[in-house]
Amino acid sequence: KAQLQAEQLPLKAQHSQLRVEQSQLKAKEAQLQAETQGLMKQLQEVNTQLKAEKQARLQAEQNYTESALEAARLLEAERGQLNEEKQARLQAEQALRQEQQARMQAEQRYE
Repeated sequence: KAQLQAEQLPLKAQHSQLRVEQSQLKAKEAQLQAETQGLMKQLQEVNTQLKAEKQARLQAEQNYTESALEAARLLEAERGQLNEEKQARLQAEQALRQEQQARMQAEQRYE
């Protein structure tokens, strides 16, 4: 029996050593899991920030486009108004010339 106990001593020591290693591995696994969770949280924060930046950029582009379209509409309206004023001026000038021509014809007939 003493011999059996003596043979079991190295096995018990090895068993204790394996338990220590198993505890160390579990601690390491917990540490890695915590690090992974931290990295996943950072990744999520970066993704959220990127989405917000993208949304802000898209909104800025949309605002710029809308401003450019509004400016183009205003320019077109102003161009139309200028064309109308030019047309009215040309008609007034033509009416004035016709009136002068009619007056000259009347004066010629009078003479």
